[in-house]
This record gives sequence, C-alpha cells and structure tokens, in this order.
Amino acid sequence: MRCLTVMKSGWHVNMSCKRRRFAAVIACVLPNQMFVFVVVALLTDFFGSVCGSNLTSFGEFQFELEPRDVIAAKDSGAIFNCMVRSSAQIDVEWLKDGAPVEYDDRRYKLQNGSFVVEAVEHLRHQRSDQGDYQCMATSRSQGTIISRKAKLQVAYLEKAFAEEPQSVSVHLGDMMMFSCRINGLPTPDVRWFKDEAELESSHSNYFIHYDNVLELRSVQFSDFGRYRCKASNKDRSKLSRNAFLSQDSDPSTYQGVLPRFIMKPRDTIALEGDTVVLHCGANGRDRNGAAPRLEWLKDGATLDLTSSDHHFTLEGQGSLRIDGVQGQDEGEYTCRAINMEDSVDEAVMLTVQVPPKFLLRPKSKAMLVNSDVELECDVLGSPRPTIRWLKNGFAVMMDDYVQMTEGRNLRILGVMKSDQGMYQCTATNAVGMIQAVAQLAINERKILDEDQLSTSNSLLPPPATDITAAYMSSRFVTLAWQYSNELQETMEPLGFLVYWKEKDSVRERVLNTSSIEASIQDLKPSTKYDIRVITYNAYGINNDSMPIAVETNAEDFVPASPVNVLATASSTTSVDVSWTPPPNLSDPITHYKLYYYNINDGAFEFDTNVTETRYTVTGLLKFSRYGFRIVAFNKNGPGVSSDEVTCRTFSDVPSQPPQNVSAEAASSTSIVVTWEPPPDGSQNGIITGYKIRYKQKLRGERSGNTVTTDGNLHFMELTGLDRNTEYMIRVQALTVNGSGPASSWAITETFLHDLDETSVPGQPTSLRVRAFTNSIAVSWTPPVEQDIMIRGYILGYGIGIPDVYSQILDAKMRYHTIKSLKSSSEYVISLKAFNNVGEGVPIYETTSTREESTPEPHTPMMPPVALKAIVLSSTTILLTWSDTTLGRSQRITDSRYYTIRYGTKVLTKYKMMNSTDLNLHVEELRPDTEYEFSVRVTKGNRQSTWSLSVFNRTKESVPTSFPRDMTPVAMEGKSTTVIVNWQPPRHPNGQITGYLIFYTTDATEPDSEWVVEEVRGDRLSVTIRDLTPETTYYFRIRARNSVGQGPMSPTVIFRTPRIDGTGGGIIETPDDFGPLNRLPVRNSWSFGHMQNSRGSTETPASASGMISSVVLWIIVGCIGGVMVVTAVIAAAVFIYCRNASAKKLMKNRDKLAEQKSKYGRKDLNPPDLWSHELTELTHTDKEFSEEAFDEISKQMPTDSERYHMGGSDSRYRSMSPRSVQMVSPGDKVSYHGIAKVLPRDAEINSVRTRSSSNSTPRVNAGDITQSSSGRSSKQPLLNITSSLKNSAGAIQSPVRPVPPVSCTPLRTPDVTKVDLCPHPLPSKQASTEELSAEMANLDGLMKDLTEITQEQYDC
Repeated sequence: MRCLTVMKSGWHVNMSCKRRRFAAVIACVLPNQMFVFVVVALLTDFFGSVCGSNLTSFGEFQFELEPRDVIAAKDSGAIFNCMVRSSAQIDVEWLKDGAPVEYDDRRYKLQNGSFVVEAVEHLRHQRSDQGDYQCMATSRSQGTIISRKAKLQVAYLEKAFAEEPQSVSVHLGDMMMFSCRINGLPTPDVRWFKDEAELESSHSNYFIHYDNVLELRSVQFSDFGRYRCKASNKDRSKLSRNAFLSQDSDPSTYQGVLPRFIMKPRDTIALEGDTVVLHCGANGRDRNGAAPRLEWLKDGATLDLTSSDHHFTLEGQGSLRIDGVQGQDEGEYTCRAINMEDSVDEAVMLTVQVPPKFLLRPKSKAMLVNSDVELECDVLGSPRPTIRWLKNGFAVMMDDYVQMTEGRNLRILGVMKSDQGMYQCTATNAVGMIQAVAQLAINERKILDEDQLSTSNSLLPPPATDITAAYMSSRFVTLAWQYSNELQETMEPLGFLVYWKEKDSVRERVLNTSSIEASIQDLKPSTKYDIRVITYNAYGINNDSMPIAVETNAEDFVPASPVNVLATASSTTSVDVSWTPPPNLSDPITHYKLYYYNINDGAFEFDTNVTETRYTVTGLLKFSRYGFRIVAFNKNGPGVSSDEVTCRTFSDVPSQPPQNVSAEAASSTSIVVTWEPPPDGSQNGIITGYKIRYKQKLRGERSGNTVTTDGNLHFMELTGLDRNTEYMIRVQALTVNGSGPASSWAITETFLHDLDETSVPGQPTSLRVRAFTNSIAVSWTPPVEQDIMIRGYILGYGIGIPDVYSQILDAKMRYHTIKSLKSSSEYVISLKAFNNVGEGVPIYETTSTREESTPEPHTPMMPPVALKAIVLSSTTILLTWSDTTLGRSQRITDSRYYTIRYGTKVLTKYKMMNSTDLNLHVEELRPDTEYEFSVRVTKGNRQSTWSLSVFNRTKESVPTSFPRDMTPVAMEGKSTTVIVNWQPPRHPNGQITGYLIFYTTDATEPDSEWVVEEVRGDRLSVTIRDLTPETTYYFRIRARNSVGQGPMSPTVIFRTPRIDGTGGGIIETPDDFGPLNRLPVRNSWSFGHMQNSRGSTETPASASGMISSVVLWIIVGCIGGVMVVTAVIAAAVFIYCRNASAKKLMKNRDKLAEQKSKYGRKDLNPPDLWSHELTELTHTDKEFSEEAFDEISKQMPTDSERYHMGGSDSRYRSMSPRSVQMVSPGDKVSYHGIAKVLPRDAEINSVRTRSSSNSTPRVNAGDITQSSSGRSSKQPLLNITSSLKNSAGAIQSPVRPVPPVSCTPLRTPDVTKVDLCPHPLPSKQASTEELSAEMANLDGLMKDLTEITQEQYDC
C-alpha cells in the first residue's frame, strides 16, 4: 500500500489506501481561534481500479506506418511499407483481399515487415496481384491488429475518350472552349495541337485550364483550323479525333440576341483539398454589341470574386476555380450570362467527398467480469463512413450481448474473460479508410486479499432477503428486496450487486445500486433468467444469496425492420421508395405500410399499404423534403419500423411572381425598383435572382431591356434612362429551373430636371410598421418633393423613445426589417431623409412587439398510450407505457426518446425526465403524496402531444420531522397538572396515528427511563397529571404513523408552579446545553464532540490531527488569568465604596441582632457587584427556630465568596412575577434554590441529600416498564470552594437535575442548585397576632436594608 502525507500552511492531509478504501482527513486550525474543521471522506473502490492487484497497465501496440495505395505499371515492382510500435515482440503477416498472402520468389516479406511484389502481373482474365493489401501484426501477450486497406492498381488508359473536342462555328471576336477527358491511372497528361502543331500555354489568345480545357479568349481569323488533343500516362498514349473551328457568317446571330452557352458547367464530385474548375462560357451580343457578362452564384447569392480571398477565383473569361476545396464549399453553383436582352442561368452541384476522420477514438479499458463495457468511436466523413469493429483482426459478430449502438459504438453486456483482446474501430467510405486500436482487459472480481478472507467474514453485511419481481414485462423486470437495518456500523452495507443471466448461459451481467430496488432492462421475451442480489461493504462481498428464477412475458413474433430503404426523387412532385424485406423471416410478410411526412412543416404523417418492395409516392410538394419509413406486417401484426430516410423533390420555376413591386423616379435618368420575394410555398426552389424587364410606355411590347440581380437583393436602380419619360417595369423571380411568372407592370416617370440639393428633403409621406416577436418590418414612401435629392434615410428606434438606435439606409430602399428586438416592448420608430445639406423632418410611428410564446410543435406522431404508474416504495414509482408507432414488438431501434412530466396537485410547476426506454423509475418522491404523470415522444424534429395523465400515491413512510411548537402550560388552579400542546410535524409522510410524549426530571437519563404519555389519533394536546409542584421537568415528543415513529423533538424545559399556583413556566433552553437538545444529527459536530452516523460521540482529541489537551489547558489558563486581573480591580473599587457606608452598617447591626432570637436569622445582605439580581425572600409564611437560622447561616456564602462566583445569567427565564406571600400557622416552611441551567461542560461538585418530602414524580407510564427499585428525589447542594477550584479545571460531566426538596426558594445566580436547608427544619407555633407584629418589624428592617443598598450603589 502507498500512503501520502502533505503538510502545508496549517493543513494536514493524510491519504491511505487500505482494504481498497481511501480515507482522507483534513484538519485546519485557524490562527487565534479555537476552530477545528474536519472533513472525513471515505471512498471505497470495490473494483480494484486503483488499489490492489486489479490495476491494469496497457502496453503500447499500434501502427506507426501503414501501407498506402500503389499504382504500378505491368511487370514493374511495388512495395507496401508497414511499421508497428509495440512494447513486446510482434509478428507481421500480410493479407490480400482478407486472405493470407502466399509468399514466393516474386512476392515476399522483408525483415522490417514490408511487403514486396517484384513484377506485377495483370492479365485480361486474371488479376493476380491487383487487390487490397493489409498488414497484420500479432503480439502473443496482447492480441492482433490489422492495418487499413491499401490498393494495388495496375496503370491503364481507356481506349475511348469520355469527352473530346467537337467542331463548331463562331463569329469573330467570340470566345470558344474545347474539352478533352479520358479515364486512366495515373491521371493522364493532355496536350493540345492545332493543325498538328502543339499549342503553347503562353500564347496570348490561348488559355489551357488546370483540367486541360482549351479556351480561346477572342477568336481571330488565324484561330480557325483543326484541333485535337493527346492523352498519355505510364501505360500508353491516345490521340482524339479532329475538331474544326470555323467562322459563323450569319449576322442575325451576332448582335441583338440572347446569351447562349458554348460550355456549361457540369456536376462535379471533388475530393477534399483538390482544385476544382467549373467551366462556363457564353456568346451572344445585345443590341449595343456588348458581349455577355458572366457571374457566379452559390446557393442563390452572388460570389464576390474581386475580394482578397483567393479561395474562389475567375479563370479565363468566366470559369470558376476553387483551390483547396473544403466541405463547406459543397452546394449549388449557378453560372449566369447577362446582356441587355436577357439573362440565362445554368446550375450545377458540387459534391465534396471527405475521407474518414476520427472525432473520437476508442480508449483501452480494464473491466471486471460480468460488467458492461462500451467502446466509443466516432468519425466524420462524406459520404458517411461505415464503421466496423474487429477483435484480434476478425469482424465482431453481433448478437443480444454484443451490440452496435448509435451505429458506431461497441457495447458488450456481461463481459467474460474470452472478450479480452485488441479491438479496432474501422471507418470506410468511397475515398478512404482509417482504423484505431483499443485494448480490452478483463479482470476477476476480487475485493479482499486471500489472507484477509478468513479474518473479515464477521464484518461482511448480511444478505438481502425476500427478493421478488415487483413488476414483470416482456423486455424488463423490476426487482425489490428487503434488508435489515439493525446492524452494527461496521456492517453497514454500501450497496448491492444484482447479477442476472439467461438460463443455461455462461454470460452473466451485473448492476450496482444503493437502493433496495432495481430495474433490469434489455431482456428477451419468453425467456427464463436467473437473478441474485448480493450485498457488499468496505470489507468485501457477501455471496450468500439465493437466486430467483423469473420468466419474461411472452411477445408475439413480428417482423424485423425492412433494410436498405432508399428514396429517390423522380420529379418535382414524386419520390420513388424501395427497400429489402426483413431478414430471418419465420412467417411470411402480408403487406407493408409506407409512412411519409413533410419535414418542412410536419403537419401530418401519411401512410399507404404496399404489397411490393417498391412504391412511387405522388402528389408531393415541389422542392420539399420528405421523410419515409417502412413497417412490415405479418399475421401477428406490425413489426419494427425501419430507419427513416429523407429525400427532396426536384425544384421548379416559381409559381407566383414577386410581391409588392413598386417603381419610383430617383432622378431625371434613373428609377428605383423595389419588391418582395414570392410567398414561401410558391418559390419551388432556391431563388437565384430577379429579372427586371423595363421599357418606355409609348414603345411596343417587343422592345425593352432586361437586368438581373442577385437572389438576396430586393431593390434595383435602373440608370441611363431618358428625361421626362414614362417607363413600364415588371419583375420575375428565378430559380435554377428558369423564370417564374412576371409581376404586373409598374409605371413611373423620370424627372424633367435633375434633382435639387440646395435644401434638405421633406418628410416621408407614409411610414408603415408590422411588429413580430423579435423584429419589426418597416416600409415607407418618399417625400412629396420629388425634385429634391435624397442621399439616404435614417431609421431610428428605441423602447419608449425614438432614436436610441439608428441605421442608415440606401435612398433606393423602401423596406427594411429591424431585428434582435425585445419581445412585449413598445418601440417608437422614426424615419427621415437626408442629403448633403442636412436631415429632413422625421415621421414617427409606435408599435409593440409581440409576446414571447413557445409555438406548439407540429405533432405528426401519436402520443404514448397505456401509461401505468406502479408504486414501488414511499419514494419511487415505476412508469411504463406503450408506443403505437413501434408496432407490437415495442422495440426501439431509432433515436427517439420520451419525456415524462410529473408533479403534485399542490405544485403547479412540473418536473421533467427523459428516457430512451418504455419505462422509467421516478425516484426521490415525497411519501404519501399523490402525483400526476404524463409522457410524450420526440423523434428528430417531430413531437407528440402529452399522453393522458395517470395518478397514483406513494406509500407511507415514517415521519421525517418532529412535531412542532410543543408548549407545556400549567392548568389553572392545579400545580400538579400540565397541558402539553403541539402542532403536527412538517413532514408526517402519512396519516398520523398518535404521539408519544416523553418527560422526566433528570435530562441525563436514557430514553428508556423517561416517562411516556401516549396520545392516540391526531389530537394536538394532552393533559399530564400527578406531577410534583415546583419541579423542573424536561419534555420531548415524537409522532408515529402506520409505518413507524419519527424523530424526537428538541427538549422543552418547564417548571411546575408552586402549590398555591404561582410561579412556574417555561425555562429557556440555552444554545450550548447539549444533553437537552437531542435531535438526531448525522455526521455533524456539536459542543466539542463529534457525533457519527450511529449517534455515538468522539472527542476531537481522538481524531487524527486534532488540538491536544495541553493546548486547551493553555488557552483556558490565559482566559482565567485575564478574569483574575479583572476581579482584583473590581474588588478594590468595591472595598473603597464599602468603607463609605461602614459606619451606618454598624448602627444597624444591634437592631438586626435583637430580631435574631425571635424570628430566626435572615441573611439579607444587599446585592454585591457579582450579582445582577436581588436575593428574594418568598414564602415567609412560617416561624423558625434560632437553631434553624444558625444552620442556614452556615450554608450561606460570604461576601467574598459570592464575589468570586460570577455575575448573573439571563438564560433563565421565569414565567411568573416575584411575590411574598403569607401562610397560616402550622404550615411547613421550605427554602428552594432557584437556579439557572449550566452548560454540560461545567463541573459542579455537589452534595446530594435526601428530600424531606416523601412525594415523588411519576417515572413510568404508558409503555415504559416500572423499575423494581424506587427512585428518591435528590437535590444538589453547592460547594463554593469546589466551584472556585473548578473554574479553571477540567471540563467534566454535568450535574443531573433532580426534583427539589422542600425549602423556601432564594434566587442565587450561577449555581445549578443551591440548597439552603439540607434537613427538615423544626417549626415554632405562633399566633396570628404575634406573626402580624413580627411582620411589621420585618417591614422596618426591609426599609433599612433598602437605604443601605441605595447608599452603596450611590457610591
């Protein structure tokens, strides 16, 4: 074992490893403070992952260099390299197409592990050397791993060109492009020839692109002729046919015509990192003789090819080059050719293929037998890579216990020793393969060392009993068991291990839990299982457990899910769906049901019955994505649904024109046109642009010009117009399929004169706003003064006031959306026009954004049904439900999950939990509480409504809180009867069936010695009779229900009144009075003692690293020294003041002596500085003998003694006023010391005497058995000398308070009990007249004492 001790800055850390436990004790002593903070943490490792022999180290074993693809010419050599990094000796072998390579003189392995093929053979009908090669490395101690696949390909060149130059006629000045493509390995080189002479790429009029396309920028007369290309690689060379370039002499096709493509871009698949060129060329001059302008758009937005980003560049006249293509470059690209006559578009798709890359590699793990393990692996790639798992070089066979989760992770349930080995995650797609290695080590369960087993069996916890199947289903079972809590602390269990296995199976699984219930998932229907539950603690596992046999419920056999589901768009409104029947069919398929829904809105899920394995779904929306899934049916019903596949229908031209088209004159030669896109449902594709057609109104419809803008722009300025002329304008939306319907003609007239900028613009004529939740759409019309120049608009807005924020808008804009606003807020919008002179008059509008609301999601899925709430315990309810979309098998094979909502009727706020199974244990509920449950299902972006709610109530549990506000009240006129009132506990956890009231006169007695008063039912008061007057009692209470008793309440101290009904009441319990507040505290510190979970205490000195007793003595001594110095100074002041009144005290001494013989000695000294309370004389209703007063005087403390006894304490609170009462002759007179309660840390050396009274309180009642030996009332007597001695002495156990003796009470501070009469006092008979005279003399004495006291205090 290894231990670590660190000492730093007053902190002591001790960590030890013993019996696979870790104990950490941290103690901190703060400077100048008696403060100890202790944290004790016990961490137990039962699975040997850190301490003990199960610690597993993984040796290095992986590929450092893997073979790569090789292209070799026929009869040439090829070599594959392989290098393995390993801490052990390894053997390297080679595989070809998954089979071991047969070595010979031509194919052999080098000493470093590389593989050589000297002369590659490649015959027409036998490709002996071409194939996939893999390196296989084996370590005897670890296992086997294999490398990724490396292809050996023989160089070739196809016989026919895939694309070769074609003859064409063009006009002089036009552009021309020739293409030459042929397949071959390696990629062939292409050279161009004109009239048998090779063309140089440096020629000013020729340009040869990266992918060998020949472009003539502006055809000259010398460029006409015969063109051909030659392709060659290491295999051979090939010439294309001749293509003739000639002159087009037709003038009608030269000018005033629409653009026409001479080379269109084509769909391209590129590998990540490659260079891609999308070729585009067009001819066709407009009426002004201008050649077409070429633009590129990506996903409807124009690419800025003039920026400094060299990722996109324009090559030649109009081809788009993308260097280092990345995954984000994938999308739809549109080449647009534009002239004044019209524009034409051609769209293509660029698909980027990405080789597999690891996002998460599997990690080596060491597991215990019977546990579950999941090796994680995640990859990225396009197309999506296929993940396969290998063990020691062979494919892992999947079954009920070895599963592929989420299509990528490997999960093994109930691992065995045979599962140990090297595991590889391989990911493959069309452009690559990668692999990663992880080692799985399996260890036996071993809690204790062999030499400890014989000595620790007595410390193991008892076994679990009464193991039952609380709920049985076809796919899971819920277990419950009992466990005795009456154990020693050392035998307290830390948890339970639940083992289960299929009958007659060798693979067993285990579940760890700390509760007395567990749910076992992923079982098979109609299958028998053996289950056992064993207990464990820090000392080991108790294997003494009787297994139980259970059999899951039967389930009708239904088909598995169809496989290879494929959905392909066949038109703008139809999709072809095909699939393969489920495997392993025992019963024939009767039919299939095809489900589909629109992912864009998810309004409803449609279905149709199909008898074949192919179906065409028609009537779909254009350019909309749909989800499809298939369910097979047999005679037993529906089976498991297939995985969902998606497909988007083809796009089409927009079916509606742009909305809100307007045209306004901006100057004498320009018009600004604005519009909004077509409605969403009618766009039928991505809007790639808008075509604006404009012409003069007086001219015919055939004439006119066309301009095209981007799809993300909604305004356009038409320039170069005639002055004071009416123009007609309309707009069309474009997709890759063409132009949609045109809008209605908008007519406007240009100004006669240019705009004036000598004054500011006027106020906009209108301002319209439309508020949404987080945005406001603003539209406006320009000022009436149309001859004043407007450079732009300033849009201001703010909550409550305008212009808190502002935006500058273009003068051509008439529509803008303010975004990122606060919901449910009132905004003030302002708008003003400006020019170089200044800003115009603003126009204002007020609107409020909408309230934030969570829209109800579309619910094409049906909610779960048959929800059941099964009560398992006072804090746990098992929920089960069914999902109608899963069929009768109720097996979840997709990524759906369920959300459970639950709450009480009192709380309106629900709690939520998620589950991926069809059941859930809801724990940490309140006992005896009714809960409401409902559930819904979520799959992707689809969600069901909440199911019907079910209700159930948890079982009762013992009360977890004590009754509140216990208040004893003396019954009026009866000093021996007390009425105890209280309130119910805050957490009764069930129906209260009664209360138990505990009381005693000695708080230090064990609970079994307290008197118990039983209260049945739910009454909240009880009358306790036959108590002793003038006696201090201690009360506690606890509640009980049908399950058991709750915790004990704090102690309430109550003193019964005197016989005549006066006095008595509640005594305030000090905060530091330990024995009385007997609340159950676990793992807490209280009054210098540490209380453990079982209720026992340990002094801090017993803990490692605590303050020693020597340090405590030093601290107490320092405090005592300060107190002594203070006492000396106070004594000096007192003596000085007392001398001033000494003469007057001598005058009264003779008078006091005369009264002694007749009335007895009364020591009524005035209060000194040590007391804040006057000694009161009560019950002076008897006459006493002189001997009695002499005896009392001996017991009274002197002035000096009382000075050192300390001051008053306010912790005692009397509920009755002081009084002096008269008694009749013949009554006994008794003195009682009225005392405050001391802390338990104080030591009182007392002399106990037997009471002269024969009355004793009840000590047994209810269910408390009467003790055989009677208990006599005792009263402590103060010993002043011992008290002074103990003021700086050790802290000992507290005094036991007992019933008082019959004495007249004197208020004496800072003592636990002061008994001024240890024996029954003899009484002297006197008449009423004599007693009255004597009382008059006493009144005179009291006046004299008052004067003396006043003089002393005046000093």
